[in-house]
Amino acid sequence: KPIEFGGEGEVNINDGVLSFDIGDIMTGVAWIGDPPSRSNYEILLEAKKIEGNDFFCALTFPVKENHATFIIGGWGGGVVGISNIDGLNASENDTMNIEDFESGLWYQVKVRVTDKRIEEWINDRQMVSLDLAGKKIDLLPGDFELCAPLGIASFMTQSEYRNVSWRNL
Repeated sequence: KPIEFGGEGEVNINDGVLSFDIGDIMTGVAWIGDPPSRSNYEILLEAKKIEGNDFFCALTFPVKENHATFIIGGWGGGVVGISNIDGLNASENDTMNIEDFESGLWYQVKVRVTDKRIEEWINDRQMVSLDLAGKKIDLLPGDFELCAPLGIASFMTQSEYRNVSWRNL
């Protein structure tokens, strides 16, 4: 279902493509009900930035009893990483990478959650391999809490998504 952030853009589905218009802040959708699993699974999708200069894909997902968000293109368009680890967002923790993302290109995204690790890829290039031992995983307070237990959002960026799938391991 579309998330009511306040000022969100329009959400549409046409020919298997989920589209988000630019909102005043965030636009997104969230899974209704319980997720298929809380560990030992993979999520795959393709994401495309159409227009905008911030994250075009923020994938919120369960990690055991908590949730995390894989940020792609945040903090002005280049930050990739997990929010939150030990209270630090993706721009502040060890999972942060800086990448360039071109408008109009499809990016393959994969998130794997096991009892011991979170791993994330973009176009078959591993971006994150996080050992969960001793780590506190939670959501950035505020709007991201509306994306739980499973959701996709963008920040002031028009974006599209397709081929979204879940696979239990």
